[in-house]
This record gives sequence, structure tokens and C-alpha cells, in this order.
Amino acid sequence: MSSAGRHLANLIEQIASPAASLAGEGESFATLPIPGSQLNLVGRDAAGCVAILIAIDTSYPLGPLPPVQLENLSVAHAARCTVSRASETPVTGVFSIVRCLSTDPQLVQLFIDVMASVALQFGEPPSATGAAQVLNRVIRLFRDLGKPSERTAQGLWSELFVIAGSTSPTLVAAAWRSVKFERSDFATSDQRVEVKSTTGVVRSHAFSADQLRVPRGTRGIVASLVCQKSAGGVSIGDLWDIVREGVASDPSLTLRVDEVVAETLGDAWKHALSVRYDWQTARDSLRLYRMESIPSIGSESPPEVSDIRFRVDLSHVEPCSSEELEMDGGLFAVMLPTTTA
Repeated sequence: MSSAGRHLANLIEQIASPAASLAGEGESFATLPIPGSQLNLVGRDAAGCVAILIAIDTSYPLGPLPPVQLENLSVAHAARCTVSRASETPVTGVFSIVRCLSTDPQLVQLFIDVMASVALQFGEPPSATGAAQVLNRVIRLFRDLGKPSERTAQGLWSELFVIAGSTSPTLVAAAWRSVKFERSDFATSDQRVEVKSTTGVVRSHAFSADQLRVPRGTRGIVASLVCQKSAGGVSIGDLWDIVREGVASDPSLTLRVDEVVAETLGDAWKHALSVRYDWQTARDSLRLYRMESIPSIGSESPPEVSDIRFRVDLSHVEPCSSEELEMDGGLFAVMLPTTTA
């Protein structure tokens, strides 16, 4: 759990469910303020479910915005409700309410971690529509957790490792799985990075021809590393928290990281979070190769031929030096890992 999540979890432990007979308008919540997020609250409803209440600016139109209910999450937009704190008089307000409907400890923890950064996105009370735009991302995130996983845990571990081990997690995370440049794992307007990992003794990776082709005016590198499973290694959950801490100054980017992880793991997320690989092995083995230096096929293939895939042994390919990467700047300059996990 991230430090922001732990802090929020500690607040939740102090909250008892409100009395069923609490006087006021709408639903009742026992609450505490979330530090650093103005009027936003963390609370429990009468059933004991954990909820985050985003205070809404009522000078803007309040809707209509229909409520959303998933298996483990509900969102009510611009709802009038009554909130109370110990020894204080209950008050009525208008909030967008995001509620965890599950009692599963792992899911509750994930909800807290995600919402800890979401609440901090609202420095001032937003309009109902403004809040809904952010909360729709949360809804999609929890929907993704119920979908089949399309990528491997090893691949996600490797990408998180590259972010966590970089000298600028914020810069690298901001380039992660960009929809605009969806062909690459990391991309900016003029740089592309594809991450490849192997568990074998030979540095051999599978590629598609498209992965080694970048648009004119764009440079690309392949980040290659060895993943060695280890019971005492760093888990995907650990790396996720490390990356969250690295980008904590940007709550919207933190949510983006959460979105990518949820989309990647899908319905396998509980098991995948505990998958562990050795940090030191990955760090020592990380090499960066210019895409044009990697043997490839398909550049002269007929236009009718597509989806070409092949495997390349990089053992005899010269990697980039740290001096080269520093001269390149941008993503390339920050990709070599820091010294600690």
C-alpha cells in the first residue's frame, strides 16, 4: 500500500458506521476530512462500506448524471447526504460518492489506494460534471479488473521496474502506454521505448516487425532485462507502490498508473500482485539497444504481408553507453536504473 493509502486507511480505522437514526437529508455517512483535499471526506455508510465523498460546487448545474453500480463499486453523482463527525452536529451537503461495495481486504485496500490520489485531484470543489470526468476513469479501472488479462505478469513487472528504477519516474510514467503512441510501451513525440524481458540465460526476445519500426524523425530503443523469479524478490504490488510514490506529486498521473496496471492485470490481479522477481538481477542485466542496431526482418517485405514476428538473440548486439543516452536526453537519459529499490 502506498503511503497516501496507508494514511487514508488509518483514518478509516477511526470511523464507526453512523447511527441508523441520524437526522438529516439523504443517506448518512460517518466521516473524517481527507488532509490536503479541502472539503473532501472519507467515511462509512450505515452498512459499514468505505466511501470517498467529493464535495461538489453547487453553483454549477448538478446533472442529470446517472449513478453507476458495478459488482464492487458504486458511484453516485452530486448526491445530497448527511455527514457527521464524532461530537459534532451532522451537516447536509452535496457530494459525489464513490463507495467500495466489497469486504474483501485486497479489494478494499486497492480501493483506498486508488481513491487516495483521486481525492487529491480536487483542490477546490469541482462541478458535478468535472468530478464525473475523473470518476469515470475510476469506474473504467474497476471494470478492467473483471476483464481477462491480455498481457503477462512478467511483462508488467518489467515495465514497472523500468519506471521505478529510472532517475525520473514522473517523466517515464507520463510516457507509459500512451494511447497516442500505443505501438510502444513508452513514447514521447520523438522517442520510443520497447521493454523486453527474459527468464533464460540467453538474452533472446520476441519482436514484431512493427515494434522495431519508428516514424521518421523518431528514435527508438529496446530496454532488455533478465527476470529471475525469487521468493524474496520484489513483487508487482511492491513495484506498483514504488511507482505510486515516485509520481505522488501528480495525482492525475498516479491514477493513470493505476489505470494501466488494472487494464494489464484484469481479472488475474490478485494472483499477479504477488509475482516476485529479483530486483538486483534485473538492475544488473538492464541494457538499452538502439532499434536500428537490432537484426530484423520485414523491412523489404511486400505490403500485402503483415504481422511478421521473430525472435532475436541480442547477445552480440552492442548496447548503448550511458554517455550516449545522456546526450540523447529525454526518456533515454533517465532509463538507466538508480542504485536502490
